[in-house]
Amino acid sequence: MGAVMKMDVTPYRNFLIMLSIAGIFLLVAIIVGAAGPQVYEKITWSAYQCPGGSRVWSDKCTGVTLRDPNQKWKMDLPPMHLFNKLWIIEMTPYKWQNITDGIEANIRPIVSIYGSNSPPGTSDKQQQIRVDDMHTDILECPQGSNSQCLTFTLVDEQFLTFAYYHVEISISSADVAHAWVGDVDFTLSRYTKGFGDMELSYRTIYLFFNVAILIAFLWRMKSTPFFNGWAFEQKAILVLLSALILYNDPFYGLTFLSKGWFFEFLNSVFETLFISLILLFWLIIIDKIRLDQLRLEPSVTHIVQLLVVGVYSIMTLILFAWARIRASEDPVYSERDGITGMLVLFWFISILYGAIIIWLIVLIVMTVPIVNQKKYLLNRFVFIGIPTILCIFSVIIGIFTGTLGPFNRDSLGLVYFLTLYNVYTYILVAGCWPVDESLLGVTVGAAGGRVNAGGEEGRELMATGVVNPGVSKNREGLEQLQEQL
Repeated sequence: MGAVMKMDVTPYRNFLIMLSIAGIFLLVAIIVGAAGPQVYEKITWSAYQCPGGSRVWSDKCTGVTLRDPNQKWKMDLPPMHLFNKLWIIEMTPYKWQNITDGIEANIRPIVSIYGSNSPPGTSDKQQQIRVDDMHTDILECPQGSNSQCLTFTLVDEQFLTFAYYHVEISISSADVAHAWVGDVDFTLSRYTKGFGDMELSYRTIYLFFNVAILIAFLWRMKSTPFFNGWAFEQKAILVLLSALILYNDPFYGLTFLSKGWFFEFLNSVFETLFISLILLFWLIIIDKIRLDQLRLEPSVTHIVQLLVVGVYSIMTLILFAWARIRASEDPVYSERDGITGMLVLFWFISILYGAIIIWLIVLIVMTVPIVNQKKYLLNRFVFIGIPTILCIFSVIIGIFTGTLGPFNRDSLGLVYFLTLYNVYTYILVAGCWPVDESLLGVTVGAAGGRVNAGGEEGRELMATGVVNPGVSKNREGLEQLQEQL
């Protein structure tokens, strides 16, 4: 005999209270996220350094003109903190003031990077990180005098080895395009310390609650045989709780301490794994309710669901691996290199994800009339269906606003979706929490058999048509019992 679950006996008023509490947590997450720090901070310097920001070179300019291959733009970058995590320099050229035609030609920036743990001007010698590192890119400029050319990423340092960096950039004379370059803007981008603090704090807090809830759930279920006593929903929530621990990323702090792409990629694997498992859970559990199954009965539909979600998972992991490894192996690169293939894969994954969501919505719509006919399914459908619909609604908004996923991250998206998935899983845990039948004063026999209902919760238990996994599938006796109660 399997344990009866809370979702089968919880009065609707208690469920509404639970949803309200979850809503408060999400509202707080929105407020905190919206008021949170920016993910990146950007600092821009002009090579010319002309008065009033002029793009026309004159004797009043105090900077350098990089069309002269003998001149270098040199800059001591602001001090780096561990939570800055990385730093990127983007290059935005402008055409030389006397050129009006459009340009599309090769250009070869030369980059040197030096690092030190002491401020500039101290006795500590700067260590060479990259010296005269040349990379070919494309100078693309529209027609017009002093027009702004396309921006490209010049430096991408994914790990902070030093607290202080010195950068020197020039343009090779190997290509004629160097003479067409006028002013150049160099933009430093890096994670803000505040964002690093916030992400580490939220992940740690949710990880603590996650582990505590998992231990409590396992302790409560310890006397119930796993294979014969646990309902499918309880087995599923065990898997989701374990995956949620990974989603909260117990190794996240190591991303600030380790060089290379491994822990960043591992975080992406964990996120993909949890999202894939929760998509699969949604498809299977709604289908199970629609088919009115006491036990999960494997079918061809489940194989199709597994294949579709599996393809989504594999494609997502390929995208993460592509982006992370590419960035870690070639820190001096142009964002044009290989970006077309990544965009195609990204949009394919987005379309596939949207198709899965549409499939799930169709299943929910198909389940509604069945639940309306078989009232004993209503409690379970409401407890699982309503939070799932709200979660899907949030995901759809996240996709359209660009806050969902590893790209275009911001404080709002980070805090909200961390809170959403944690709170959603905790609601499922509450629903799958086992109920001791002896405390309810209920003995659940075969459908239509003798039943002793004692107390309000016991009557609610039988009124919803709850049976244990080992009970007969005959619903006729249950419906007669509902009429009597």
